[in-house]
Amino acid sequence: MTHRTNARTRAIGIAAWLLVAMAPPAAMAVRDGPPIEVEVSSMREFRAAAERATPGSVIRIAPGVFSMTADDLLVRIKGLQGSPDRPIVIQGARGAAGSRPTIIDGGRSLDATLGLIERFREPGGRSPELDALIKENQYRTRAAVNCLVLEDAAYLVIEDFTIRNCWPTAVIFLSSHHITLRANTIVGSTYAFFVAQGSDHFVVEDSVWTQDDSGYAPDESGYSGRYDLKPKPGRMWDTVPWGVSHHGSRAYLNGGLISSFGTRGDIVVRHNIIRNAYNGVRIRANRCTDPPCNVNVEIYDNDFQFVRDNPVEPEDQAINWWIHHNRIYNAHGWFSLDGVGGGPVYIFGNTGWFDDKPARRCIPAEWAADRTLQTDGTWAPTEDNECSRSRTGKVIKLGPGEIKLDEPIYIFNNSWYVRAPVVAGGRSEFRGWNNATLFCDPNVIAPGMCVADFEIETDCVRSAPGMTDAAPNKFPLDLDRVPFIDCYAPSPGDTSTHSISNHPDYPDKLREVGYPAEGIHGDPGFVNGPIGDFRLRPESLARGQGCAVLRAADGSLACLDPPPGSAPDIGAYQGNVLVEGPDYLHRGDERPRVMKATWHANPGATSVEIAFSTPLRIPPDGTRIGVRLDDGATAYSESCRIAREAALDCRFPALRVQPATSATLLLPGSLASATGQRVTLWASGVPHVELQP
Repeated sequence: MTHRTNARTRAIGIAAWLLVAMAPPAAMAVRDGPPIEVEVSSMREFRAAAERATPGSVIRIAPGVFSMTADDLLVRIKGLQGSPDRPIVIQGARGAAGSRPTIIDGGRSLDATLGLIERFREPGGRSPELDALIKENQYRTRAAVNCLVLEDAAYLVIEDFTIRNCWPTAVIFLSSHHITLRANTIVGSTYAFFVAQGSDHFVVEDSVWTQDDSGYAPDESGYSGRYDLKPKPGRMWDTVPWGVSHHGSRAYLNGGLISSFGTRGDIVVRHNIIRNAYNGVRIRANRCTDPPCNVNVEIYDNDFQFVRDNPVEPEDQAINWWIHHNRIYNAHGWFSLDGVGGGPVYIFGNTGWFDDKPARRCIPAEWAADRTLQTDGTWAPTEDNECSRSRTGKVIKLGPGEIKLDEPIYIFNNSWYVRAPVVAGGRSEFRGWNNATLFCDPNVIAPGMCVADFEIETDCVRSAPGMTDAAPNKFPLDLDRVPFIDCYAPSPGDTSTHSISNHPDYPDKLREVGYPAEGIHGDPGFVNGPIGDFRLRPESLARGQGCAVLRAADGSLACLDPPPGSAPDIGAYQGNVLVEGPDYLHRGDERPRVMKATWHANPGATSVEIAFSTPLRIPPDGTRIGVRLDDGATAYSESCRIAREAALDCRFPALRVQPATSATLLLPGSLASATGQRVTLWASGVPHVELQP
């Protein structure tokens, strides 16, 4: 354990302080007793508090920098268990303007070339053996600095921390469930949060992760506890070849904000900023021992900025994934669905744009000798280490193999400004509707920014028409032309309708060669797509030209032509707001979550529609809800009714105007799913809600 007492580091040995081994009951039972609320500033105080924490307890950690090294013994927090609606909270200090001055520092950082360096290793200590970190999936190698490891945790909230310099992992969870990671700042790490097998039900929200902080000063990246929200590229984006950071000498960058190799799922990622990272959210199912895995994943309202590979990447399996209302600014392959089985996957209401291209400042000679560490300990030259490799990108990346999906990928009502193919890579069960795509004009953008970099991408764009490739390109394209579709082999049932694009091949030439493409050729009419404003101008060709995306009786989605005069707009925006999309529905049987509350003005009253994650049991007559107003008064509804299978509609005759967003909904705790599971507030999408007896 390391102890330092200088101006930057108030060392209490964070590995023993926050990773202290508890001695809970053998069965990891929930402790009885009243909740505690304490603030601690030493290892002894924290140990004492953690050993008596009961559901509802709050342990606040004082400001300071708490350091660990590769030489410290790995110690785990074990058995911190709250209850479903009374979690245990471990809370860092909250500073001015959103800063997070309780700082956990793992002692590893990136140097000028994004190599890993040790900063806190004691003289004479054992070698940190950093090379071991780049072996695939070795997140628990003995050279690792995993700053927090929690085992058998449940109904736990960790919030308001700065976690930096922890490589490969900031926080690992073993056999844990119903964890909320809120308002944390993470700098560095292959995986900010790693969910091991046997762990599920995680929320990551309101956090900022800067994996490569080379583009920021310490007060901008979050390193000091403070951060600047202005996007800035780092060296991984603009100087390192794709292959070097994917599998070469910088492969420890190939991770994600939250990752797993075999979680059951039930993961919610929302309201985060993920920037200067290799991937955004990357969740695998390759070590799934009890299928199905990767089930019920929601990724919404996140900002992905300067992501070198994939903002969203399920691998192996993705069942009931909802990816919506995200903003993607400068990324390579936006939605990677290569080799994914399962389904359905819903992608809607997302916007994406660019003003930069990766590896623009890459110098080939600096990476020509790059070598990759093999799993047997030998070295080999790094493949794909050319600066021009993987620079063009794509929006939807599919896989070339046989279709493994049981249900389709639904991609609808998205708005994009691109310099890359919309679809590339192979096959899927593709359902695309109401998408608006503006391709860049090389005459009005910086030189070289609106051209494809396909010099060595021979598999697709340069394959001649008529070749026997699984999905050859069907157009004889010049290298500087960006295709609308690249290497896509339609499957029976694939559709793409009611969309709009200014690409010269859309839709007529695409349809002529067998691609499903029905829609409008023309400029979508965004207010300003190149800077991310995807609202439609009044004269837009996309206004009132969409289809109604509705859920069918079997749970599938369909694109239906609505009555004349009621058609939605094409694209992510309907007026000044993002498209709402269908209701989320959970796969499986568990307690209904509160998803959203939508207020409506009615003659003489207001009403609220509350959507839940699972179908509801019909409530008994007289079931009402309340709303606590900002002045302390409480209004109650009339008897609520089931509006849809998973929503309540409740009318408030005493409310003439919609309550403020700070008002609190009061729901009866007796509400239950069709199978009798009681409603829960875990992962609620409504910020102010309480359950009443």
